[in-house]
Amino acid sequence: MVVRGDRWDEPGTGGPVVTGIDGGDAGTAVLATALAEARARQVPLVVLHAWADEPPAEPAPEAVVEAGRRLLAEQVRPGDVEDVRVERVVVPAHPRRELVERSRSAQLIVLGDRGRGGFPGLLLGSTAQALLHHAGCPVRVVRTARPPVRP
Repeated sequence: MVVRGDRWDEPGTGGPVVTGIDGGDAGTAVLATALAEARARQVPLVVLHAWADEPPAEPAPEAVVEAGRRLLAEQVRPGDVEDVRVERVVVPAHPRRELVERSRSAQLIVLGDRGRGGFPGLLLGSTAQALLHHAGCPVRVVRTARPPVRP
């Protein structure tokens, strides 16, 4: 956990917990941690799926948006989140920029140490690195990658 920003919200007050889901294997652990944090803080959870490297010049094709909605529906099942208000957000935006922007009104960002891309030896992916340096609120990084095995 890295505490960024200049505020600390009491339980039941302040902004939501925000997490990003990319469809990778770590999504289950990241989502479970974000749900536990939202429960403990008694605030809503925003589950974000963003996929574009740059904002598109045109609206995203409906098939791409629908695929993101299906991903969130599969990952965030109603029975798992009965006691937490969950907002599912699908946006054609760069994940780092979208999460940094949402951190300005969130009380906590929860994300995995690495996404689907990157190199196996990296300790943190580019999104986690960006949030640790630029978030407007505390950031909790869930360790999901296994360290490389050295001979």
